[in-house]
Parts: sequence; structure tokens; C-alpha cells
Amino acid sequence: MDHPDNTENQYNHIKECIKQASRKIKTLKFRTQKLTNASLNLIEERQKLTRNSVEYRDFDKKVKRNIRKDLRAYNIYLVQSALDKNRSLKSAMRGREPGRSTITCLKDSHGVKQGDRDKLLQICV
Repeated sequence: MDHPDNTENQYNHIKECIKQASRKIKTLKFRTQKLTNASLNLIEERQKLTRNSVEYRDFDKKVKRNIRKDLRAYNIYLVQSALDKNRSLKSAMRGREPGRSTITCLKDSHGVKQGDRDKLLQICV
């Protein structure tokens, strides 16, 4: 009859072998970090606050503004890198969001939608 210590050792050994094999077979997928560290820190601080307070609501607005700013900067970076590499916007934006494969147009500073590549570059810069 096996001792409990032996069965635990065998179980741990089998578990480690499975983990090592899975690491060799499948590597982790690289995810781009869309949010800055400042935004992530603000999110952590927001989680510490009580939800139904005035301070929480003000802090929540600040967090949401930072998130929108970071996502906008990331999307502009994607468009600008695609235009610099002479690639299509479709190929640049494939990894952006599931369900949205292309950017058909962007609004300029006057609020007018522009769909021309040169005008898109001017909007991004």
C-alpha cells in the first residue's frame, strides 16, 4: 500500500510534467498594453473607494477620461504606423477590435468626417 506522501509526490511530479509540456507546446500570446500605467493605477485606486460616494463619482470620471485618452492614442498610433509602412488600414486594424476590421473615416478638428488616406494622416499628426 502506498503512503500518502508517495502519492502526493507522484501527483506533484505528474502535474509539473504536464505544466512543462504545455509551456513548450503553446507560448503565451503577446498582448499590447493599450492603457498606460497611470490609468491602471487610477483604476486600482478607484476600486479601493466606496461606490456610492461623491469622491468615487469624481474619481470615476477621471478614470474614464484617462481610459478614453489612452485608447484614442493607441488607435492613432495604429493608424499612423500603418500609413508609415504603406500598409492598408484594414491590415493595421485587424488586431484592434473583434468586429471592426477597418477605419473608414475619422473626424477632423472641425468635426467633418474624412475618408482620404492623406487626410487621415493629417488628422493623426
